[in-house]
Amino acid sequence: MTRLGLFLFSLWMFSLSATAHEVRPAYLEVTERSAGVFDVNWKQPVANGRRLSLDPLLPEGCASDAEPALQ
Repeated sequence: MTRLGLFLFSLWMFSLSATAHEVRPAYLEVTERSAGVFDVNWKQPVANGRRLSLDPLLPEGCASDAEPALQ
């Protein structure tokens, strides 16, 4: 019984220190409105007032016809 108790105690102690990486996914949606015209929706997580340092990389030749809407 002592070995079983020691084994269970060890499992319990190791489980207390188990941690995981924080999950903050980004979201990119590209929708074609008409031939060659696309809407891009880019959502980026913010934690503690700081945004994740991820930016979408669009192909050369892409141009924006409007200012980005920040929310």
